Amino acid sequence: RNLLLDGPYSSSRINLGSYDTLLLIAGGIGITPILSVLQDSSLNRIGSVHLMWCIRNAKLRQYCIDIFKTYREKLPLKISIHLTSKTGTDEEMQDLSNPDQELIPGRPDRDKTFAEVHKEHKHSFHR
Repeated sequence: RNLLLDGPYSSSRINLGSYDTLLLIAGGIGITPILSVLQDSSLNRIGSVHLMWCIRNAKLRQYCIDIFKTYREKLPLKISIHLTSKTGTDEEMQDLSNPDQELIPGRPDRDKTFAEVHKEHKHSFHR
């Protein structure tokens, strides 16, 4: 199957459960509609869900830790969180460490991410 890169829409009209792999990308509070997508019951047929979330403040992640934990129990969910500006002390950053969520400094490299998903799942995809 192919990997489809599509959106955003006010509501999802695509049967997400018909794909083997999803790559979901959000910035800041744009995570809100993504959290709604992750509630879609058809996702239980998906082989892999990758979430890339870009935030300016690492503390924003704290609001979603429990929600992400719940979704990880139900879905094959890989989460990478990109911190686009350093905020707080090194001690505060250490307190925010979580083995289930990769915290990556700086902006994401979209091409690299697409290539990794493509390689991992051996799909062809359209941009």
